[in-house]
Amino acid sequence: MPVGAKTALRNKESAPFRAKLPAGPLDPAATGTRIPWSGGNTPGIPLNRNGSTYLDSQPADLLPRLAALDSGQVADVLLEAGYPGQVLHSDLAHRAGGRRFAGLAACVSGTATPPTADRIVQKPPFAIDDGATPDTVLLLGTGGFTAGALVGGFVVRTLMAAGCRALVTDGAVRDVEEIDGLGFPVVARCVTSGNGYRQWVPVARGETIRLPGQHGGSVAVAPGDYVLGDADGVVVVPARLGPQVVPWAEELAAIEKKVGEALSAGFTRSEAFKLHPRFAHIRRLD
Repeated sequence: MPVGAKTALRNKESAPFRAKLPAGPLDPAATGTRIPWSGGNTPGIPLNRNGSTYLDSQPADLLPRLAALDSGQVADVLLEAGYPGQVLHSDLAHRAGGRRFAGLAACVSGTATPPTADRIVQKPPFAIDDGATPDTVLLLGTGGFTAGALVGGFVVRTLMAAGCRALVTDGAVRDVEEIDGLGFPVVARCVTSGNGYRQWVPVARGETIRLPGQHGGSVAVAPGDYVLGDADGVVVVPARLGPQVVPWAEELAAIEKKVGEALSAGFTRSEAFKLHPRFAHIRRLD
């Protein structure tokens, strides 16, 4: 199934359970026109057909098991399974705090807007903060806005208090020394001392967003998808694939340990790979 069709299917399945919240931000394309926020009963995590969250429908230990893996191992499994475009672009790099994190995607998106007074007054001041819940990674899609930072120390402290595990954005951040001291992982496109608050409007939360992908296109991230980050980068596992991808990645990790031992024992790389095939246990997923 094409990536776009998969995204549409995920959105269609969650749509009946997403309530419209009143008083959204101004539509940047039409001054004075308000558009509603979208979100579920659990912000950032849409509900399944039976009314449970994605986390409720997955094995209870899946998230800590994912956290124990390397992003490269998970990316290799996804590649072999037919999902090559799940790694975020390396321009979205570690900027502050810890490097390793794992959580469920909570999505907030927005767009740049001229700093006119009427829009400033109407903009919800804490929209980014509201997207996070326990065990989530906040994915902030800015549309590539880097004229000013949308996240700093105050936002990070709020996210931490909500139980959020990390922040990933295609925009800018600041207060990196403060965030380093807090240990909260932040992945962003850049760092700047400028404030972007009056130049950007949040548009939606709890909906699929797209972030730049390493494969040259974009990566669709739906609320409830699994997000793993470490020193090598960030990889996104679609929620429905998690129960299969994580065990395969664990098996790959065990095989790679044997490969490393064989190399240390004097085997060549080709000999070690022949003795311990890395991907024979993985099949393509629809």
